[in-house]
This record gives sequence, C-alpha cells and structure tokens, in this order.
Amino acid sequence: MFSLAQMEMWRPEPLDVPRFSFASYSYASDSASHSRLEIYLAIDFPSLKFLKTSQGFTATYEVQISFFDSTNALVFEKQWSNKVDAQQYEQTTSSNARSIQHQTFYLLPQKYHVTIQVRDLETRKPFRLQREITVPQFIPGVFSVSEVMFVEKIEMIEGVRRVVPKVSRALSSAVEQQELYCELYNPSQDSEAVFLLRALSSKNEEAYNDTIRRFISTGKNEIVLPLKNNRFAMGEYQLELNVYHSTFDEAPLANRKTSFQIYWEGLPTSVGDISEAIAQLVYIATSDELDSLQEKQLNPDERRERFMKFWKRRDISPSTQRNELMEEYYSRVSYANKQFGHHSPGWRTDRGMVYIIFGVPDNVERHPFEIDTKPFEIWFYYEQNRRFTFVDETGFGDYRLTTPIYEVMRREGR
Repeated sequence: MFSLAQMEMWRPEPLDVPRFSFASYSYASDSASHSRLEIYLAIDFPSLKFLKTSQGFTATYEVQISFFDSTNALVFEKQWSNKVDAQQYEQTTSSNARSIQHQTFYLLPQKYHVTIQVRDLETRKPFRLQREITVPQFIPGVFSVSEVMFVEKIEMIEGVRRVVPKVSRALSSAVEQQELYCELYNPSQDSEAVFLLRALSSKNEEAYNDTIRRFISTGKNEIVLPLKNNRFAMGEYQLELNVYHSTFDEAPLANRKTSFQIYWEGLPTSVGDISEAIAQLVYIATSDELDSLQEKQLNPDERRERFMKFWKRRDISPSTQRNELMEEYYSRVSYANKQFGHHSPGWRTDRGMVYIIFGVPDNVERHPFEIDTKPFEIWFYYEQNRRFTFVDETGFGDYRLTTPIYEVMRREGR
C-alpha cells in the first residue's frame, strides 16, 4: 500500500475542473408545442478573478449555453456576460459566496445534449459542464406535474412570489426540513389531491414515505411540499412523487422522479458515504490511521469523529471553517471517478491514483493509435520532475502504470 506519510508537505495543484454547477427544471408553457425550461447556474466566487476597485472588488465572466439534438446538430445557443461585486476581500474567497444566474428557454419536448461554458474575462480560462437533459411534453387538457425542485428560498418581490432553487441537490442533514416545489396542471374541477412522497436509498430500500393532502384548483397550481431531512442517513437517494385523487383508489394521476444526496455538515458534498470516503484515504493515510478509522466496532458517530480529526490535523487554515485540503482531495476523487472509471471506480485506477496524489499534469501526451503499439499516455509534472506512463493493455480503456508508482518516486526523488 502506498501512502503519503508526510501529508503536511503536500501542496495540491489547482484543479482543472468546473467550479460552477447548474440545475434545470421543466414546466408547461403557454404554447402547446413547447415546454418551458428553467436553468440556474451557481458560479463560486473563488473560481473568479476579482480585481480591486474603488468600491471593493469586481469580477466579470461570460456564459454560453448550447443545446444539441440527438444528431449533435446545434438547436439553440445563448451567450451573455455578467459582473459581480464584493465589498470585502474575504467574500471573494468564501466557499459560501456564489453568483446565481437564471435563464428561461422555450424548447420542443425532446432529449438535448446541453453544454454550458463559463469563462472568466480576466484570466480567459473557461470551465465547461455537459449534461443530457430531457424536456418532457405537457399536453393541454391532461393532468400532469412538473419536475420537482429543491427550494433554497421563497421570496416576495413586488407582490410576486419567486422560488429560488438549490442549484446542487445536496441537502444538509443539519436542516430538519427541506421544501419541495412543483407545478401541478389540473384540467378538471377544483378538488383535493394526495401527494405521496417516497425516497429509495442506493440499495433500493425505502427510506422515506409521507402522504400530504392539498386542495388544487382548475389550471396551474404552485405546490410546496415538506421533506423531512432528519429522517435520512448520509447517502444518495431517489425521490418519487405520485399524485392521486383524494380517494386514493386509482393509479396515480401523475408522477415524477429525481435524485438527491444527504451530506453531513463540515464534509464536502461529494462525500456520499463515510466508509467509502475513508477507503479513499489510502493514498495519503498511514496503515495505522486507516486501521483506526476502519475499526469494525465503531458506531457511525465515532467513525465520523475520527474521520474529522484526521482532516483537522491536516487543516492548512485551522482558524477558518473550511478545510481546503479536504475539499481539494475529494474534488480530485470526484474528478477521478468521473474521468477514469472503468470496471472499478476511477479513484482506484492507476490514472486516478496519480491524479489524486499529484493533481493536474502539466502536459499529457496521448498515443491512442500508434502502429504496432498499444494505446498509451504519458503524464508530465515538470516542477516535480516526474512523469508517468500508462498503457491500455486490453484495448478497453483500462490504462495501467508501466512502472509502480513507488518505483517512479524512488527513482526520481520525492
């Protein structure tokens, strides 16, 4: 087992991953042929380059959203720029400070490949996210329900109710109740409806079941429902919303499904399972530390306490609430899982291991189609005077180190 015993000497490289997130929700529109798609973006302040001004600090960025159909043809594209201000320097580095953007699109119901790019106009560095989004059809005269939104806040602006979503569907276990929002379209007369909320764990076990009754009128209804967070353990869940007649004696009139995650306060939202998060410490923890964290007799609270103490000892800024090193480490784990996963999770692969330990390589040489040679990659870390060669022995993307990592580090020096 390889471990970085001198964790304090390790300084992570900047992550070349998007420091923004987005959420999308579909609703019925006034057009019978088009649905309304609402997209919300949250751009973290620390990912932007703020410049000092007479009023404080200012950053500017541009956003481009592109919609492609199943043939990869561009359907629609929009670009705009935005300026954000901060009065204090601490705001520019705060993990809780974000710039929220909201855009509305009217689209034909179908599946889209959506690409969103955010570019800082000072550094010119772009960040990009891609996602498949299915815009559903809402047929006039048919009972239906919109997608379910996790609510950040509900506010009144000039007499109009404005619902602001959580851009991330990560919910804190410290918050007792989370509000859900949806629109219900009722073509019939006023009546009472039954809303059944169920949540299934990643093991497909029922973790939540609640029945709520609401009076609904003819036409569009804005529905807010409670979800009690304190009933959940940390992990990922699938939420099901089924709407019935008040008598509950027929099949559901409409239903929607969505996913969410429960996380513990003080942990990165990418950490969904404490046992797995401990296993992922294999690259930086000593054998004794792992044995202590993985003791079978520990209850969940004791295991969490030891885990937090492990990271507290490595906190490079203990006077602040954030543990930047822990955030960086699990950001790398998350990126490795997304980019290098094969038959095993990305963090367990050789490329994932090198990425987690050393960060973004300064240069990558890719050789996927060399004659008489299996596909291979060479990762260069110039400042650390290291390079790593990975070969795809099977031809199925399972890249392996040609030399064990401890040999590379012994030969080239730590």
